[in-house]
Amino acid sequence: MKNKNPTSNNKLNQSLGALTPNENAVIAGTLLGDAHLQKRTATTYRLKIVHSTAQADYVWWKYNKLKRLCATTKPPMSGSCK
Repeated sequence: MKNKNPTSNNKLNQSLGALTPNENAVIAGTLLGDAHLQKRTATTYRLKIVHSTAQADYVWWKYNKLKRLCATTKPPMSGSCK
């Protein structure tokens, strides 16, 4: 039977390894609150987080907690961010 888990064949996922308990907690909490998964290709997704500039410190906190997973993305953007 063919494996239906699209991330099992993802080279980037294999090179990053499993999520740490802290990464898992940040992602789970974020998905329950202010983020969503966005489909990119048939087998890849991204976690999309959007906040106002008033929450810049919170966005940077999340980015720093998940930075290891952000190899193919840019840091948070905003004129008022650090």
